Amino acid sequence: MPTPTSTSPPASLAEHAELLRAEFGIEGELVPLSADRGATYAMVQNGVPTHVVKIGASPTDADRARLDVQAGFLRWAQGTLGAVQVPLPVLDRQGRGWHPHAAPDGSVTAVQVTTWVPGDPLSRCRARTPPLLRSAGRALASATVAMAGTPDSLAPGVGSAASGDPFAWDLLHAGWIVPELEASSDPALREFLPIARRFVESTLLRVTRLPQQLLHNDWNDDNILVTRLLPHEEPQVTGLIDFGDMVRGPAVVELAVGLAYLMLDCTDPLAAACHVIEGYRELRPSPLADEELHLLWDLVRMRWALSAIHAASRRSGPAGNDHHQVSQAPIRRAIEATRAVPDGVVLAAFRRAADVPPVPHRDAVLAHIRKTALEGRLVPVMGNLIGAPVLDLSVSSPDAGPGAALDAAAFTRWIDAQCATHPSGAAIGRWNEPRLLYQSRGFGEAGGGTVGGTARTIHIGLDIFAAEGTPVRAPLDGVVFTVADNAGELDYGPTVVLEHGTSEGHRCHTLYGHLSRGCLTELTPGTVLRAGTPFATIGGSAVNGGWPPHLHLQLILTAPDPGGDYPGVAPPDWRTLWTAICPNPAVLAGLEEESVAAQPLDVPSLLERRHRITGANLSLSYAEPLVIVRGEGQYLYDHEGRRFLDGVNNVAHVGHGHPRVVAALSSQAAVLNTNTRYLHPRFLEYTERLTALFPDPLEVCFLVNSGSEANELALRLARAATGRRGVVAMRDGYHGNTGALIDIGGYKHLGPGGQGTPRHVRLLATPGTGGVPDVAGAMSRACAELAENGGAGAFVCEPILSCAGQVVLPPGYLEAACAAARSAGALCVIDEVQTGLGRVGTAWWAFEEQGVVPDIVTLGKPLGNGHPMGAVITTRAIADAFANGMEYFNTFGGNPVSCAVGLAVLDVIEEEGLRARAVQLGARLQKGLLELAEDHPLIGEVRGRGLFLGVECVEGTDRAPAPRQARHLVERMKQEGVLLSTDGPHHNVIKIKPPLVLGERDVDRMVAAMRRALES
Repeated sequence: MPTPTSTSPPASLAEHAELLRAEFGIEGELVPLSADRGATYAMVQNGVPTHVVKIGASPTDADRARLDVQAGFLRWAQGTLGAVQVPLPVLDRQGRGWHPHAAPDGSVTAVQVTTWVPGDPLSRCRARTPPLLRSAGRALASATVAMAGTPDSLAPGVGSAASGDPFAWDLLHAGWIVPELEASSDPALREFLPIARRFVESTLLRVTRLPQQLLHNDWNDDNILVTRLLPHEEPQVTGLIDFGDMVRGPAVVELAVGLAYLMLDCTDPLAAACHVIEGYRELRPSPLADEELHLLWDLVRMRWALSAIHAASRRSGPAGNDHHQVSQAPIRRAIEATRAVPDGVVLAAFRRAADVPPVPHRDAVLAHIRKTALEGRLVPVMGNLIGAPVLDLSVSSPDAGPGAALDAAAFTRWIDAQCATHPSGAAIGRWNEPRLLYQSRGFGEAGGGTVGGTARTIHIGLDIFAAEGTPVRAPLDGVVFTVADNAGELDYGPTVVLEHGTSEGHRCHTLYGHLSRGCLTELTPGTVLRAGTPFATIGGSAVNGGWPPHLHLQLILTAPDPGGDYPGVAPPDWRTLWTAICPNPAVLAGLEEESVAAQPLDVPSLLERRHRITGANLSLSYAEPLVIVRGEGQYLYDHEGRRFLDGVNNVAHVGHGHPRVVAALSSQAAVLNTNTRYLHPRFLEYTERLTALFPDPLEVCFLVNSGSEANELALRLARAATGRRGVVAMRDGYHGNTGALIDIGGYKHLGPGGQGTPRHVRLLATPGTGGVPDVAGAMSRACAELAENGGAGAFVCEPILSCAGQVVLPPGYLEAACAAARSAGALCVIDEVQTGLGRVGTAWWAFEEQGVVPDIVTLGKPLGNGHPMGAVITTRAIADAFANGMEYFNTFGGNPVSCAVGLAVLDVIEEEGLRARAVQLGARLQKGLLELAEDHPLIGEVRGRGLFLGVECVEGTDRAPAPRQARHLVERMKQEGVLLSTDGPHHNVIKIKPPLVLGERDVDRMVAAMRRALES
C-alpha cells in the first residue's frame, strides 16, 4: 500500500502567500479546505473566494507526472466538461501548471492554483432528493462523455499497469487491499474482505476488458458543486472540482465512484443509486451495456472497501487529516441497509433504472409455466381452489387495519369464517396488494411505513388460508434449494424454496412460507421433487410467526438468498420492480391471475376524473397529490401504505379513527339517528356537559353541523339581540365559506376572486409583535363609521388568528377590543373553531388566556373528531332575544349520533390527558423550531400556543415574506413523511396543528425532518 503523504506543507502560510503573489500573481487570505493529500486552501479577496491553492509535499516522479497531466487536462477542458463547470489552471511565471517551491530547510513542495468554481458542496445538502440525485447522474454522464474525448497525449499511461503507477484510489489496481484486509485485526474492516476477494477473483478481469478513458475518479460530495436558480427550487449539480485523482478506466467505474458517495446518508441507498442512474442514462449517448450493469454493484462496494482501508491507514498515520473518516459511518450504514438485498435484486433495480427489462428472462419463464399448466404437467399446490373467496386485506380494508386497529383474535375468526364458505376450506389473499398488516420492525418502522422506501407494505406472494396440517405439493418438477426456519415475529416460520428449470435453461424458484416444522428435518437441499409430490403441510400460528394458518406462495425470477430468507413484502416505492421479479404465482395454485391480483390505483385517472367533475377552485394539497385512504391516531396512510405524520389536521382532534369515538358513533347509529324534534337524553347530556366547560353567563347551547354554520348562527344571534347588521372583524380573519362569512373575512374577500369589504363591515389590522396597539381607538372609529349603515352589532375575532398565520394576540388585546365594542353597543363573538377544545393546553378555550368572557362563542371541527359538528354557546338573554317568533330548526344538529360522538371526544380529552399533552409537546416542538431558527435565517417568527403553531418564512435583510420557500419546505416535509401546510395573507407561514395524540418521538421527528428540509 502506498505510504500516506504529509498532511500539511513544511513551509509557512506567509511564505506561500508571498510565493503565490510572486509566481502566480494572486493575493488574498488563505483559508483551509478539507483535502485527502497535502493541504488545500481557498484564496479569498474581500470575502469572496477567487482561487483554490493546493500545496503538496515533495513530489515524486509519479506525482510530477500526475500534476502535469492534471494541469494539461484542465487547460484542455477550458472550464467546462459538457454541462459541468470545472476549474481553470493558473500558470506560474514559467508557464507551468504547478510550481516546485524549495524551502530554506531543503524541503520541496508542489504548489497548484486553479480558479474558484461557484457553487456549494453537495455535502451541505442533507437531503438527497430524487431531483438532486438525477441531476448528479446527468452531470456524471455529461462529464464522463466529455472526458472520453480527452486527447491521449494529455494523459499518457495514467493509471495503467504499464505506467508503473498503481495509484491507491484506482479500482483497476486495487488488489493490494486484499492482503491489507487479511492482516487486519479490526472486525469492522474485515467485513470488507469478502467484497475485496470477490472483486479481485471474479470482477476485475471483466472490468479491465471494457474500453477505457480518462476518469475524474473522485465524485465525492465535497467535490460535487450545486447551485439553486431560486431559493425555493431544488439544487442542481453544476460543478466539479479536484482532479488530483484522475485515472484511466472504463466509464462504468466513474459511475460506480459517483454512486458510492451519492448513496450515502440516504434513507434508501439503493433507491438513491437508481435515481442517479436514471439521470445518467438521459445524457449518456448509448445505453448502459448489460456487462456494465452486472459489474456496477461490485464496483460500488469495492470503492467502499477502498475508502475503509484508506481511512484505517489515516487513523494509524500522521494526525490532523480526518478527510476519510467523514464517510466511514455513512458507508457502514449503507452496507447495513443493503445487506439483506440479494445481488440479483440490485441488478434488476439497476437494469430498471437504466430503462432495460429488470428480468430479461421473465417472459420466457412465465410462458414455460403457462405451457406446462396447459399440458397438464403442473399440479396446483393445494387442490381445487377455484371459487375460493378472495379477501380484501388492503390498506383501506375494514377487516385488516394497522397496529392497534387490528384485533388478532377477531382477524383470525374472520379468516376462518371466510374459509368455511368454500368446499376446500380455503380463502385467498391477493398478490400485489398494499397492506398494513406487517407491524414488526423487520418490515420497517414499527407501527407502519415511513416514506423513503424503508417500510414494506406490498404483498408480492399469494396467500392461501387453510387449516393447519393441509398438505402442500410441488407444482412443478424441481429440487429443494433451501430449507430454513424464519422464526421471528410475523416472519415466515418454516420455509422451503424450490428451484425449477425451463427447456431454454432459465432458472426460477418458488417459495413456500408458514409451514409446519416437519419439513425442517424431512427435506434437505438437493432433494429432487416431482410435480404433485406433497413435501410439507401448513403450520399453526404458534410456529409460523403468529399468523393465522396459511401458505405464502411466491414465484421468484432472480437468485434467492441462499440462507432461505427472501422478502415476501416489498416497499411501495419498489412495487413495479418487485412485481417484475416476483410475478403473480396464481397459475401454480390453479387460479386465474386476474382473479387474485390487486389492481393498483390509477392515480392520474383519479385526478383527471376529479378535475372533470368538480370546480377548478376545489384545491388539492401538494404538487403531487396524495391518495389518503386510512387514518390512525396521528398518522395518515396513502393507497400504497406509506405512513405520514399528520401535522396539520386539527379536525382529527383526538386522533384519526379513535376507537372510543368510532365505537360511540357505530353503536348509536345502529340504534337511532333522528332530529331534535324528539326528546333524547343524549342531546341533554352532551349540551349540559359542553356548556359546563364555559364561564358564566355562557349557558345556552345551539348544536349545528360545522364551524361555518356556527358562525352564521352567531351573526343571526347578534343581529337579533342588537338590531344592528354591522360587523367589525380582523383584516386577515376567516370564519367560514358562506356568503355572509366571506363578507366578514378579509382573508377571503380581499384576496384573489374577492369583491372587497362590504359597506356593513369594518376591518381591524392584524396586530404585530411590537406591543398592544390602540385597539380601543380603532374599534371606536370602526363602530362610528358603521353607524351610518345601521350600527355595529358584532365584533368577530379568533383568540389566535389562524389564517393570519397563527398570530397570537398581544396580552390585553381582546379585553380592550371587547370593552370598546360593547361601549358601542356591539356583542363580542369569539370564533374557537380551530383553537378550542384544549388545543392551547392551558385552558379549554383560548379566549380564557386573554381574560375575557365573550357574549357568543362558536365551535366546530374538533367537536366531532371528523364527524360534522358545530356549536354556538351564548347567554340566556341573547338566546331569548333570538326567540322572536321565528322557529329555529336544524335537521342534523344535535342528532343522537353526533351527541354520542361529542361525548366520546370529551371523554378522550379528559381521560388521556390531552390538554396537558398539548402544553408539554407544544413547548417541546416550539423549542425545537426556535433552535432551528437560530441556524436558519429563513425562519422569522415561531409563534403560537400549545399545539397551534406557526413558522414564518422570510427572506432578505428586510425580512420580507418568502411564500415560495415556505411552499418548498412543505413539499420537502411531505417527502420526509410529515404533512404540513401554509397559511397567512402572504402564504409564508407553515401552520402546525396536529391531532393532540402525537408523542415525543413524533415531535422530534418533525423537528429533525424540518432541519433536513431546511438544509436541502
